[in-house]
Formats: sequence, structure tokens, C-alpha cells
Amino acid sequence: MSNIQTRKDLKRFIRADLFRYYGDHSSKVFQKTYRFVPGFRFSYWLRKCDYLAKQPVYTRLSFYYARLRYNRLKVRYGFDIEYSTEIGAGLYLGHWGGVVVHPQAVIGKNCNISHQVTVGVDSGKGAQAVPQLGDRVYLAPGCKVFGKVVLGDHCAVGANSVVNDDVPPGVTVAGLPARVVSDHGSAAYVKNIPETAE
Repeated sequence: MSNIQTRKDLKRFIRADLFRYYGDHSSKVFQKTYRFVPGFRFSYWLRKCDYLAKQPVYTRLSFYYARLRYNRLKVRYGFDIEYSTEIGAGLYLGHWGGVVVHPQAVIGKNCNISHQVTVGVDSGKGAQAVPQLGDRVYLAPGCKVFGKVVLGDHCAVGANSVVNDDVPPGVTVAGLPARVVSDHGSAAYVKNIPETAE
């Protein structure tokens, strides 16, 4: 379950997502980013749906409107991510198109997800065999993460790699299947971390 329970939580998550793009969360930057960055526009409505779905019945009209906008953006930009998915603050969707995340997957704080990335279930091992990503994880374009695997904090997955085993914290993996190729991790890719991030 997401950590967005109150209006204050909603604002905090949206501000953290916004900060990841330009290192600022002012209203001017919000307007610019919302207008021109599909990843942020999608995450904004994803957060709104997540919050409104938990509110009393009298807010249902707002929820249906938000879900309509959210569903439209899913189709338009190719982000197949359910609003109920547990995703930490500071989500960065670098490029749009072909992003698929299983609803039961867990994504930590300040993670980067690139285009053509799949975070999915290993159907041969049951519906609960879904990945868990730590904080500040970088998923490069085209990579696939399947099954009940844990990606440690600050790790990076190379482009077009396939991950089906646990990844230690702070390393870079690449290949098919993915293997450790560096101990540099995601530091070079995950930028603009909010000061309030733990």
C-alpha cells in the first residue's frame, strides 16, 4: 500500500517527483514541467488517483475525473503503471513509452525508470513472485526485471539487461542474464534528490 494517506502526503510526493526533474519545486517549474514533461504529468495524476481512491465517498467525483485523466495518459504515453502500486516519493520517468510495472511490485524512493522497462511477475512461480526495488535504483532503457527478486539501494541495471536474481546494493549489473559489472551503482544516473529524502 502506498504511503499517500493525507493531503500533506500527496503534496510531499508530488513535490519530490517534481524536484527530480530540475532540482526545484517552485510553482513556475511545476507549470513548465507539467506542460512539457510527460513522465511528470503522468506521475502527478498517478499520485492524485492513489490519494483520492482512499478518500470518503463524497470525493468520488474527483476520483473519477482524476482516473479519467490518468487512464488517458496511460494510453497516450505508454505507462502501464497502476496507481495502487507502492512507489516511493521522487519517481523519475525519464522517457515515455513501453513502461510496464506489475501492480504488486514495490518501488523505493527516488528511482529512475526509463522507456521500454518491464518490472513484472514470474508467472511460473506464482502471482506473488514480483520484484522489490530499493531506494535510488536506476533502470536503463529496455531492461527487464522478473520474479521475486530484490534490487538493493543505489544499484543500476544496464540497458536491455534481464534481471532474475537479487542485485546487491550499490552495484551496476548488465547482460542477459544480468551480472555485476561495476561497483559504481546508480550515483551517476540518479540526480536531484530532495533534501528531505531519507
